Amino acid sequence: REHVALQERLKADILAIQKRAMDQQMQEAERQSQFALRDTQKQNEAQIRTNEQLIRDQAIRYETEREHIQATEGLYASRLDFELQTGQISAAEHDRLLRRSITSEYKQEEGLLKNERDLYDQNTEDYARAQAKLVKLRDRYNAQIEKLDQAAFKRQQSALQNQQQQFRKVFSGLESEFSSFTRALLSGHQTLAQAWAKLVDDMAAKFLSGLERQ
Repeated sequence: REHVALQERLKADILAIQKRAMDQQMQEAERQSQFALRDTQKQNEAQIRTNEQLIRDQAIRYETEREHIQATEGLYASRLDFELQTGQISAAEHDRLLRRSITSEYKQEEGLLKNERDLYDQNTEDYARAQAKLVKLRDRYNAQIEKLDQAAFKRQQSALQNQQQQFRKVFSGLESEFSSFTRALLSGHQTLAQAWAKLVDDMAAKFLSGLERQ
């Protein structure tokens, strides 16, 4: 019986040792798993920070390009204004070139802003801010084109008024020539042919003079 009891105790001790070993292995495995999980989390967080920094850097590059485009457009507009003031180009040519430049600038900026917006996920504040910039850019472009259209309309109106005034002056002068023609006939100082020839010459001279002043 003592022999059997000893065997039972030995068996129990062996089982206890095996259990402790298994428990230690499980604890070590869990500890290693936690370490690996923390390392993975750290790596993921580092990758996220790297990606965020890359996005910020790219957004800054897009913004810098937009500022360069705006500065270039401003210089070109100033040059066109100078050429207009010095008579190198007409007002119509000034507006045509400026309209083309404004449209080109708008399309370039629009493309850059869309690229910036697409860096971000939708339903984020950064995406919404970029979309708001697009709306503001479109409003500015429409306002610039409207200003050019209004300036062109005012010039056309002014030119039309000037033409009307010149024509009134020309025809007012022609009325005086008809009066001179009538007086010459009634006074008997000129024949009908002479008075008519003078009338035609005077009318032609008045008309040409009026055209030259336009």
